[in-house]
Amino acid sequence: IKDDAFRTFKLNEEFWSRTNEETIIRILKVISTDMGYVQGMNVLLGPFLFIMPELDSYYCCLTLLSDHIPSYIRKNLEGVHRGIQLVDKCLRILDPKLYSYIISKVQDLRIFSVRYVLTLMANVQPLKEAIKLWDGILAFGVHISIVVFCCYLVNLRDEIFAESNSYK
Repeated sequence: IKDDAFRTFKLNEEFWSRTNEETIIRILKVISTDMGYVQGMNVLLGPFLFIMPELDSYYCCLTLLSDHIPSYIRKNLEGVHRGIQLVDKCLRILDPKLYSYIISKVQDLRIFSVRYVLTLMANVQPLKEAIKLWDGILAFGVHISIVVFCCYLVNLRDEIFAESNSYK
């Protein structure tokens, strides 16, 4: 937990002006006592700490993890991998050309999509925009984040095609 806490939105000065590493560690230690800990839980806690006090953040994050995405935080990240399979299927249908291009570069969507699926898009920058995404994701149900991520990729389509670096 300590190794991840300081990396939570590491370069976001506004985030760090509202919280501190000790708060992140304290909340994650309490949550992990019953649920265990996987990398990425710090990023799921981050948006709550950005907009609300510590105790409220704790309860909201605990509810998110235990009631809405418990399979996302199991040691094998079972729910995340199922989500990535859905991203694969959705993107293949939504934009076959983009899907083919991405697969030609990375062979496996897990390489870059795990961080977006696991965190329900919380790591999209700027954080204030991610908070707005979360308003919709939490209102419609967390699994809408799969569709949101696909839309995000389609929205970045031109930039992705313009990217000359290969991830191979």
